[in-house]
Amino acid sequence: METSQDAAREEQQPAQEMAGQDHEGGEEYDAQEGEHFSGPVSSALAEQRVSRKRAQEDVKLLANRIALLKQEEKKAWKKIEDTKKKATDIVNVRQRNADHYQEKNMLQNQRQADE
Repeated sequence: METSQDAAREEQQPAQEMAGQDHEGGEEYDAQEGEHFSGPVSSALAEQRVSRKRAQEDVKLLANRIALLKQEEKKAWKKIEDTKKKATDIVNVRQRNADHYQEKNMLQNQRQADE
């Protein structure tokens, strides 16, 4: 069971760490001077730096991936539009051919009726 002294010690520990004091064998850290101290806090800071750098690299990779996907989407939409245009052209050509064939048959039937 936790005593009131243990609870008080746990409450003081984060405040001490924030102030740059590690009483578990580490040295002090002066955030303004940028000095680093050895011990568990130093490795935590190093891990934090590595983690931050990794996160920044991940952000950069994701931004590049998004840009690539946008380019691919743009190409896909262009292909879709080109396909729609080709389909419209094909329908128009077929309609013209059908009209021409119908007109030709009408003229031929009229000639046969005139004979």
